[in-house]
Formats: sequence, structure tokens, C-alpha cells
Amino acid sequence: MIVILGTLDTKGDKIAYIKQLLEARGAKTLVIDGGVLGTPFFKADIPREEVIRSTGRSLEEIGSLGEEAEAIRIMAEGASRIVADLYSSGELEGIIGVGGTMGTSLFLAVAAVLPVGVPKVIFSTTAFTSHLRPELVPPDLIVIPAVSDVWGLSSLARRMLENAAGAVWGAARMYREGEDLQGKTFLGITTLGITALRYVQWLTPALEEMGYQVVMFHVGGGQGWPFEQLVGQGVISGVLDLCLIDLCPGSVAGRGFLSVPGRLETAGRKGIPQVIAPGGVDFFTWPGPLEAMPEDFRGRRKHQHNELAWAVERSLDEVAETAELVAARLNRGQGPRAIVIPQLGFSEWDKPGGAFYDPERSGVFTHALRAQLSPEVKLVGLKAHINDPAFAAEAARIFSSLSPSQ
Repeated sequence: MIVILGTLDTKGDKIAYIKQLLEARGAKTLVIDGGVLGTPFFKADIPREEVIRSTGRSLEEIGSLGEEAEAIRIMAEGASRIVADLYSSGELEGIIGVGGTMGTSLFLAVAAVLPVGVPKVIFSTTAFTSHLRPELVPPDLIVIPAVSDVWGLSSLARRMLENAAGAVWGAARMYREGEDLQGKTFLGITTLGITALRYVQWLTPALEEMGYQVVMFHVGGGQGWPFEQLVGQGVISGVLDLCLIDLCPGSVAGRGFLSVPGRLETAGRKGIPQVIAPGGVDFFTWPGPLEAMPEDFRGRRKHQHNELAWAVERSLDEVAETAELVAARLNRGQGPRAIVIPQLGFSEWDKPGGAFYDPERSGVFTHALRAQLSPEVKLVGLKAHINDPAFAAEAARIFSSLSPSQ
């Protein structure tokens, strides 16, 4: 069954068209109405009254609120309960939503109750804008841009709706035929592309030989968000968080550089085994054009990785601030924790001849970390570069010593 979620008072014709497209291809559908005020375009399988009843409220009560944000939160609460029950019963094989900011807000809240791997497609006018904040987006969301506004059913709108229906229909078929992820857990490794960090080519085979199923997260590309989400969901049962490029000190966070609030916190709250390393802590990632970079960073050593990203060197003061942030977050955590310092450099660019080489950096990081790190956290200094096979071997060995046998 594919669930279609939206507001039938404002997007009913689009929802009806998606329903028609899916059912013409043999899919079973179930429409949930998350609208509140206007007249529904057609009667949903689960009408708004039933959605609201599941929260213990009434349509009249919601309509009298006079606050659309609170109304949509209540509808999301009710729809989330219904969708969670459908998934638990084994009926749900995918979900698709239609919306502007209101319908997208509704859909994101509801889709978040479904585990990773369950197909989730949103047809949205807010695709690829700042409205889709990473912390609100399920890590496996498929986004289909509406391109034009969603009033009316022009040929262009129908073409985009067909793409959306095709995405959820195909994904649901593959989901039905694919491997069941329920109950599976993985070992998560954070990294960058092979240009900057290379340990995965030795580390992954070593861990797989120990019996772990390993997944990598390119945190330089923004995957620190899904990494933390999946740790929180219990999908990741142990971490080698070896790249902290998206962990920015307070003096830099919020200035446009890649930064993920909450990094290095979730695993400690869960109490799962952690091995940490300062991979990528020699630089920040700037995702915009060079001329838009804060002026006080433009005179630093820089490296253009591609048209999407610049690497900008961290000052030694910022390296020390980062180490203090690492210590504070590890100290608050629980479970077995260790941090490994590769003393000969933190990335491929942090070695003799590299764009950011500075032989003082590892000592500055270590000194600031050691001054604040709890004795509960194991600290290992390693006379190796982060891209040396010896670093990968030591990280694997330490993780094995912290983690229950497979």
C-alpha cells in the first residue's frame, strides 16, 4: 500500500491525479487528509475528522484555534500515529506527499516516524530551498520539485506529478522485493572524499573481517545530519567518527561554513562504542562562491576542491577551540569512548607540501583536548598521518577493544 498524504482542501486535484496514476499501475493507495479549513476536493480514505480524533480533539476545536501552525502540528500528530500503525501492521510500502510550505511541513513530520529505507517522496514547491532544513528532513527523503506553483493541473504540473508518482511507485516495488532492514544495525564511519581522507580503503575491510557491516558517511558533503539521525534511531550501533570537519567552534558556527549542530553528541547519549579522530580539523568547508566568504577568512590559505566547495584553513586558535568542543561533548557522553590523534597530520592537505601543512597543529589540538578531557575517555597519540595504513589499523583495533564481539 502507498499512502498519499496532503491537504485535500488546497491540493486535492494533485492528490487525486497521483492516486489515479498509481492505481492505474496496480498500486493500492490510501489517502490521508491533513487539511483543516476548506472543503475537501474528494473524500479521503482517512478523512480529516478521523485524523483529528486520533489526537483526542475535534475538527471544531482545531478550526477555532486561529493558528495555522498549531493546527498543522496537530494534524501531523494524528497522521503520524496512523502512519506508524500502518507500518507496524506491515501494510505500508511507501508514502508520498504534496505541498507548499504547509503540506511539506505536514509531510516531513509524518515521514519522520518511518524507519530508513521505507520510500518517502515529497512533491514540493519548497524543494532545494532553505525551508527544507536538514534537521527536519528524513535522511532518505526523495524530493521532486514542483517547478511551477501547484495551483491547477497544467501540462507542466501533470508532468512533474507523473515524475513524483513514478518515483514512489518504483521505490515501493523495489522496497517490496528488497532486503528487509528492520532490526539490522550498522557500524558508521565518517569521512571525506578520497582526495582528503583515505583510511576507509584499509579500515573497512579490517572491520568487515571482524564481522561488522559498515556504512560510510561523507560529512564534508553534509551527511553529518543523517549520520546523527541514524545513530539516534538505533540504526547505527557503533561509530568511528573520524572526520569532524562539520564540527565548528562557536567563533565560526553560523558564519556560512559547513556546520552541523549536535555533531558528536548522539552516540554519547545512546552509550554506543565510539572511536573519534580529528580528521579534517585542519580546515573548514565553504559551500558558496569565494566572494561571498566572510572577509576575515579570505586572506587565509585556501584550496578549491571543485565548483561546489572551498577548503579554508582553520587557525590554531580555532583548532584549540574545536578540541575543547570535542572534549566537552565526549565528557557528557556515556559508553566506551576513545579518541585517536594522528600526530603527523589530519588530512592529505596537512602533510609536508600540502596546502594546509602545519607541524604545530596536532600538538595544539592534543594540548587543548588533554586539558579538558575526562579520564573516562581513552586518549591515544599515534605517530602516524591520518592517511597512513597504521592509523586505520589502530582505529580498528581500538574499536574492537571497545565493542562487544560480533
